[in-house]
Amino acid sequence: MEYTQSVMAAALCISDRSYTNYEQEKRELPASVAVRFCDMFDVGIDWLLTGNEATTSGYPKGIVEAATLAVLNECDTTEQKFPNEKIAQLSEYVVDQSIKKGTPPAEEAAALFILMN
Repeated sequence: MEYTQSVMAAALCISDRSYTNYEQEKRELPASVAVRFCDMFDVGIDWLLTGNEATTSGYPKGIVEAATLAVLNECDTTEQKFPNEKIAQLSEYVVDQSIKKGTPPAEEAAALFILMN
């Protein structure tokens, strides 16, 4: 089913103008809106950011989403803007580090953003 921008904006509790700016990539999509969209349409955050389905075979359940959300939260917290492709790369790094070290993705994302500053 197709929805108008106005319907999508209302469903996401944002203005029509904000929705249009996010869709046209004139503004970065806040993590809270991205999570709400994924929940509403039962899609993964990886798909929303990259258009590709996550390849999670061999990963603990939920780690890809947790890592991506952690990276998005760090972007919001530090007010840094990255293109979606870079977010996907950062998320992949966070997943790898979390698995190798057995640490939570949020901890690894925070450490990564400290290193990047």
